[in-house]
Amino acid sequence: MTGGLLILAFSMGAAVAQTPLTPADARYWLQNSRKPSADPKRLTRIAQAFAGAPLPDGWVPNRPISPPAQLWDFDDDGRLELYSIGQSAGGGNKHALLVTEQQADGSWTSAKVADTSESTLIRLAIVAPGKYLTSCNNCPVTDRATVLLDRTGLEYKSGYTWRYFVPAKGGLVEVTGKR
Repeated sequence: MTGGLLILAFSMGAAVAQTPLTPADARYWLQNSRKPSADPKRLTRIAQAFAGAPLPDGWVPNRPISPPAQLWDFDDDGRLELYSIGQSAGGGNKHALLVTEQQADGSWTSAKVADTSESTLIRLAIVAPGKYLTSCNNCPVTDRATVLLDRTGLEYKSGYTWRYFVPAKGGLVEVTGKR
């Protein structure tokens, strides 16, 4: 259900007027976006608020390849963040994990979280603190790095790559592992 709402929101584009989302909207999304009993009109309105969200300068959406972006309140500030894969506006083959957040006054902030080597976002997920193996699918388990998250993190999966990020001052930082 959530994926359909996000696809709908992105297809509406700039035709949707931007209105500030409230902390109650963020809580509702986080608690109900995957429940069949949720109010579809309210979820659609929340998703549509991000339909025309700006990306950082020099980046464009990579929508034909990647699935719809994901909405979370990862930094627990009461405002939803939109995580997506962007492509360099100048063409070429540069891709990045991007974040956009609507502020209380309705303005937007956006930033590049990390460069990515692949253009296809398979999954973004919130993960609990713990130990995780990165993946390259074609290598033996002994060659895979292990990362240790000491707090809730963001798992990014694209093709043969699994990467992990945790909140830090000024945004997300990647956690790298050891073999």
